[in-house]
Amino acid sequence: WTPASFIDTNVAEIRERAETKAILEVLDRTGGDREKASKLLKISPRTLRHKLQKYDIRVDRSPNGAPQA
Repeated sequence: WTPASFIDTNVAEIRERAETKAILEVLDRTGGDREKASKLLKISPRTLRHKLQKYDIRVDRSPNGAPQA
């Protein structure tokens, strides 16, 4: 264990939580529209798709559905 590895781990975890929260909020605002969400997040649809897989976020495309992590 080194201080650098401790900091890297925490930064990675913080980034993951922040990205997940941002993705969930934007998907909720767009009604699950991934195309609109990727534009609002200023990332490509492909990057969004990869992040959805990475963070195990499922998008419910029903009218009342909200994304879930």
